[in-house]
Amino acid sequence: GQVGALTPFVDDLVRLCHDTQSNPDLRLQIREAALRAVMVLVQIVDSSLSEQLGKLMPGVLTNMNVPSGGDDSDRRVREVAFRLFADIARTLRPAIAPFILKPLFGYLDGNNCWSQGRQGNFVLETLQHLMNAMLPQHNYLIFLEMQERCAACARRGADPQVALCTARAVGTVASLVRGAP
Repeated sequence: GQVGALTPFVDDLVRLCHDTQSNPDLRLQIREAALRAVMVLVQIVDSSLSEQLGKLMPGVLTNMNVPSGGDDSDRRVREVAFRLFADIARTLRPAIAPFILKPLFGYLDGNNCWSQGRQGNFVLETLQHLMNAMLPQHNYLIFLEMQERCAACARRGADPQVALCTARAVGTVASLVRGAP
């Protein structure tokens, strides 16, 4: 159907979000344009397009995770990526949670973001943006995902840095639940 016809288009946008041009200005302009195109898709997304979000999330997260102290192009791409992430977070509901949360936590896990330092800050910043943008009645979806990380950290031999970041992340998420003291 119509969703299948969009798959190659989404795949191309995802590739552009990860562009590796040798010219840094051109690379960032391409990434920014691709992110803006994805933003339009997210704004018109319906449940039939929700599985495409799983493909888009790594590109969005990669561009959110560029150093914030970089040049103006880096900041611009990072800001666009964070706005897009907020748009995606606003669509979060149980039916499409697997297409948003699994890729999000998969990215954080796969890129060793559950550690101290800048990466640990990225986890907290990302979860704060997610919680602030999503509908409050769906907050529990984040806790279900965090439960898996906490269980892994409670096992003997777990990395203490990962456990610390996970505990901080749970505290951050809990403090953002609307109506919490």
